[in-house]
Amino acid sequence: MFKAIFEKLRNESDRYELSLGVFISLLHRLYRHLRRVLKILGSFILVLLLIVTFALWMLTREKYQNLLAKRGANYLSEKLHTKVSIEHVSLSFFNQFNFQGVYIEDNRHDTLAYVGNLQVKTSELLTNYWNNSRPVIHDFTLENVYVRMNRDNDSVWNYDFIANAFDAPSKTKTTSSAIDQQHTSSPEIDIKKITCHNIRVSMNDGWRGEDMNFTFDALSLTANEIDLLKKRIALNQIFIDGAKIAVKEYNGNKPKDLSPDDSSSWGTPFNPDNYLLTLQSLRLSGSSFLYQDGRPHSTPGLFDENNIDISGLSIDLGTTTIVSDTLFSTINKLTATERSGIAIKKMNAYVKLSQRQASLDQLNLSTNYSSIGDHYEMNYRSFHDFNDYINKVNMKASLKNSSISTIDI
Repeated sequence: MFKAIFEKLRNESDRYELSLGVFISLLHRLYRHLRRVLKILGSFILVLLLIVTFALWMLTREKYQNLLAKRGANYLSEKLHTKVSIEHVSLSFFNQFNFQGVYIEDNRHDTLAYVGNLQVKTSELLTNYWNNSRPVIHDFTLENVYVRMNRDNDSVWNYDFIANAFDAPSKTKTTSSAIDQQHTSSPEIDIKKITCHNIRVSMNDGWRGEDMNFTFDALSLTANEIDLLKKRIALNQIFIDGAKIAVKEYNGNKPKDLSPDDSSSWGTPFNPDNYLLTLQSLRLSGSSFLYQDGRPHSTPGLFDENNIDISGLSIDLGTTTIVSDTLFSTINKLTATERSGIAIKKMNAYVKLSQRQASLDQLNLSTNYSSIGDHYEMNYRSFHDFNDYINKVNMKASLKNSSISTIDI
């Protein structure tokens, strides 16, 4: 009996050893295959990392950056059917970008825009992305810029073709709440400093009959905070030198609209979203302003409302705030000379400006032969009343310690 039991146990043991051997063999084969797969996968990942590293390295080289930029400009040229070119780019990922000699033609093959130099210095964008923080532009620089916008015989601007080229019908309808939610969730960009040199912008509107040209030699803006989500803008200083503004009105090509003007929105506030803006200092120097209606033939030495030419314009403003639709500011200094010969030699006052009233308090004004103080205000329904100043604008003055010369009048 014991012999039969022993033989049975030996047979079971043999079967167990056989099953265990098969299992170990399978594990060994699986290990070999897995090691081979891991080796291939590791080699693939290594090659992929090398390719990505090499591509990123190439993007850090100005040679390849300029190659990609020129290909991008060629793509835009084909897309817009006009000339788009760029002379040089220099990118330092991910916080400095520089573009030089950007040129864009309009659909009539005339200059639409030229940017000599555009430079952006930002915070570390990759860190901002991972931390979901707001990117900060520490310095935005523009130099040698010329922009020419115009329309002549029709209502189409010379830049409309750009929007038309990239305009695609929307396949999905987005609700306003979804848009608001998207804007709320997306981080805003904070700007700390803007620097501009030699800027020229012309907007000639032959259709409407109004040409506006703006040029300035230098502009510098520094900000403490720009938060569009919270509707709060806190600027530190704005400095403008050599600004020249020219506005000319004439009979345009647009047919006259004989229907009565809709004045329902004339009295609405100019700040409907209730942004809070504060500015510590604004300085304007060496500037001029020209306004002409038609082709006036002005008499030398006499003021002509259709030919206002102000030169030697300098302004120094103190703390300025915009609350709702009202602007408050302090004029520390203002000097200017008009074509007729009258000059503002000295002016300082506290300013309040809204859609209904403009006032100068604690006014101290000195002209060629007069000295005026200390309160002056204008009341009106809207700014449109200035088109009929004599009949629609109500003037009120409180003169103290003043002397007015008939020569200035």
